[in-house]
Amino acid sequence: MLNVTHTCERMEIDLSSVTRAIQSVREIVGEVEPTKTAAKLIKSVLSLDVKFEDGDVARVTALAVAEALARCKGEVGDEAELYAAAVKRAQEHMDAPRNRWMYAKAEDVEKPVETKSIEGTDLKVVVKADGKIKRGGKQQVADALFKKHVLESTTPCDNACFVQILMKEAGMSLAGARTYAHNCRKAAGMVNGK
Repeated sequence: MLNVTHTCERMEIDLSSVTRAIQSVREIVGEVEPTKTAAKLIKSVLSLDVKFEDGDVARVTALAVAEALARCKGEVGDEAELYAAAVKRAQEHMDAPRNRWMYAKAEDVEKPVETKSIEGTDLKVVVKADGKIKRGGKQQVADALFKKHVLESTTPCDNACFVQILMKEAGMSLAGARTYAHNCRKAAGMVNGK
């Protein structure tokens, strides 16, 4: 039987309750290099050499170890057995459908990217599932259309005409088109005022 209460006290892991133990370990492991920090914590508490490849797995495993230590009040019968149970608990937590979204990686989710070509320009912008232009794309569209219809045109259109073009080509509302038209004119130095 191994008593790790003094080690936990020294590391400021509060074993008085499961919640406090988990919160203490969460603060220790943190976001910076969780693989190394979690391995070091487990080495200090259970005297086991472990290695982690994934930060989420390291963090959740360390939290599961803290939970197990709090439940046994710091009295560990077999370190390897406690660690194996913690690894199993962490994996079950991460694999549970209700928690899976928290541990999703960008490479796990493949979404097809739809693009939309803007008439009269060589610009393609990313669109959402509902067909609307994604954030940041509207300004690119407005800049390209402003360049084509106002700056490089032999007969530049006025503000009202440009607002209508934005409404038609980019699917903007009147208020949105006026805002983007103003921003384009301001960037080109064509706006007087403040």
